[in-house]
Amino acid sequence: MIQTRKPLAADFNRLSPEMQTSLLKLQEPGENHFVFLQKIKPIRLLPSVALIGWIVFVAIETQQLLWDSWMYWLIGSISLLLFPIAVVSVFQFIASKTARLKSGYMFTPNEYFVVRDRVVICHPLRDIDALRTKEDQKRIELWIGDKETLISVDDFAAARQLENHFDQWKATSTDDLATKLQDPAFAYQKSGRMASLGGAVAVSIILAIGFTYGVSAANRSYDDELTWNNAKNLDTIEEYEAYKNRHPSGSHASAADDAISGQVSKLKEGYLTRVRKTASQDAVTALAAIYNAVSTRPAHTIYIKTSETREIDSESVSVLHAKFGVEIQPYDYTVPPSGEPFRREKLVSDLKILLSQSMPRGAIKYQVVDELPPDEPSVNVRLAIKSDEKFYRILSLEDGRYNARYYPVASFTFNFTLRSSAADAGYSSEYFEEPMGVSSGVYDRRDKENYTFDKILFSAVMEGFDSTFSKIFGFAEDKVQ
Repeated sequence: MIQTRKPLAADFNRLSPEMQTSLLKLQEPGENHFVFLQKIKPIRLLPSVALIGWIVFVAIETQQLLWDSWMYWLIGSISLLLFPIAVVSVFQFIASKTARLKSGYMFTPNEYFVVRDRVVICHPLRDIDALRTKEDQKRIELWIGDKETLISVDDFAAARQLENHFDQWKATSTDDLATKLQDPAFAYQKSGRMASLGGAVAVSIILAIGFTYGVSAANRSYDDELTWNNAKNLDTIEEYEAYKNRHPSGSHASAADDAISGQVSKLKEGYLTRVRKTASQDAVTALAAIYNAVSTRPAHTIYIKTSETREIDSESVSVLHAKFGVEIQPYDYTVPPSGEPFRREKLVSDLKILLSQSMPRGAIKYQVVDELPPDEPSVNVRLAIKSDEKFYRILSLEDGRYNARYYPVASFTFNFTLRSSAADAGYSSEYFEEPMGVSSGVYDRRDKENYTFDKILFSAVMEGFDSTFSKIFGFAEDKVQ
């Protein structure tokens, strides 16, 4: 086989005007040449259609609740993929439609041209080893060396004529444009195309980033308005705080602050208008001062400190056993040291409920601390637990039978102090509770986590504490007085 030289890929835009005119004429209908242009298929715009659909979909999705962080990453990733592909496809489609020299294949008695956009490759016709047509597939097959090229054709009659002329043309062919197009001055520079393509990709990436930022801002704006309207309709501090937490720099953040301040500023007045007549006046004055301090401080917080001491005489269990002849459970069942977190949590939870009675939801924040800030509104509760030579009899259901258990009695003393600031002498009081009976009902001991005796006992103690606290501070009527 004769070794053919590799033809130079020429840049149409770098050719001389005369050579450009010659090539353009070859793409016009005429004698002694055949041209088979490639169709510009609309499917090349499929990435652009996909991008438009993506833009519409995301635009609709912006009118939803605030996106999670993964949604931003998903939109950004897909956009960074779609935008470059779509922009490049449009760029190539427009370039093909507006190109002076159309992509395709041209045959003359001397040359065979392959045109790809601006790139022109010219083979002397004698370099083609074989050429044939296939009517059933409507294509031309040709070979140059061991390389096969398949050319789809619409005008098969023209392809047949080319096949009929091919052998004669090849035998008499001479170098015409082929030699001229080998001039290195006309060589196609890939760097120029890569620069254009790189520029298109860079622009598309910028568009993708801008699009992601824009739709993210649109989603935040939509959710901002939706959350704000919900907060306004409910008109509670809790909802205004929820709006601020969701949109710290939202367009209505300032209005939310004003709404919160407006409601918090009325804490003292709201409390005083609801105080029952049987309340302790000193207690009411102290709590009103705390509410006033909360309303004037940006944090709107009451600080809570609790502490617990246990004065347990374990010998009292032995005394009870000797006196009554029944097996008494150790004090670790009545007030176990491991139960201190539960007692602390229960006490703090009840205090929050008591102090927030009849207040706007979310008006007061609470913070449990080990050391109270010296100049902040605070509640300090000291709980003392002591043993006593008495016991409780508790029935429990075990394996379908009722069993009696005996637990030693403990007394609970609460000393609590309320103070609005360092300059405030505060208000102190004491509550003592030694339940004579624990009304727990019959419970299934298989649910030990929720129904241990110490939790039932302390919950009963807290019922008495809550009732007394409410009466002292005027949240409930003291019918005894």
